[in-house]
Amino acid sequence: MDWGSELAHINHKIAKAIDEGKEDVLDSLNDMKKGVERQLQLGQLSRELAHDTQDYVEDAKRSLQNKQHRFEDLDHRASDIQAQLSKSFESHAGSIASQELANTRLKIYRDLQDDYEEIIKSCQVHFF
Repeated sequence: MDWGSELAHINHKIAKAIDEGKEDVLDSLNDMKKGVERQLQLGQLSRELAHDTQDYVEDAKRSLQNKQHRFEDLDHRASDIQAQLSKSFESHAGSIASQELANTRLKIYRDLQDDYEEIIKSCQVHFF
């Protein structure tokens, strides 16, 4: 329903009732006007909420992408350290340290990937 047109129509009826001296219908028309004004306000608030929510989701996605890039940078640095560990130690200890770092990196990556996917799912907003 076009609430703006409805409000204009009611305002016209109110003006006509005042001109014709029909005081008995003014209360009813004013109640109708208040209802339409509430609907207009509700529609405006709904649009503002949808807009603000979408802005929030977009900001959260940008922040999440930034954090994902930072994680990838850290992962590359850890990979370099792992390679240096393998080269620094020719013994069994170097191999163990390198493998332990690789396992830790894999666990962190899996945990963060799970968190990342959960956050992405929670950011999916559907508006009616």
